Amino acid sequence: MRLFKRDAIDAGRRAFKLSPQGPEVMKTLLKALIGGGLHALNSSSSHESISHFGKYLRLDSSNDNACLNVGKAYLGNQPFA
Repeated sequence: MRLFKRDAIDAGRRAFKLSPQGPEVMKTLLKALIGGGLHALNSSSSHESISHFGKYLRLDSSNDNACLNVGKAYLGNQPFA
């Protein structure tokens, strides 16, 4: 599953580079980034999750769920005593 998410994100990035103004391109890239971030978060891969959500938020900072999930990823990345 991890390879699938990476492939989806890479395909979204390539499509964005080829047609940054395409009406469906941005939605597809954002969907791939949020999906990859959620998958990484659920797989306890905090660094990867932070990376995907960070890229998502640089493109669309208005998504409250993405903000919440990047916060969860940062919390999961911290060692607690």
